[in-house]
Amino acid sequence: MATSATRTIRFAVLALLILAMGSVVSACGRKGAPEVPPGSTYPGSYPGN
Repeated sequence: MATSATRTIRFAVLALLILAMGSVVSACGRKGAPEVPPGSTYPGSYPGN
């Protein structure tokens, strides 16, 4: 049977692992809304409309 100290260590390791995985995922991607570059014609209208 696991002692209280072993349980605490397991919980701490699991919590650190979850936090580490969450920080890796949150570090990906752009942080703001996309901005249209100056002079861009995108999105344009489809020819024939």
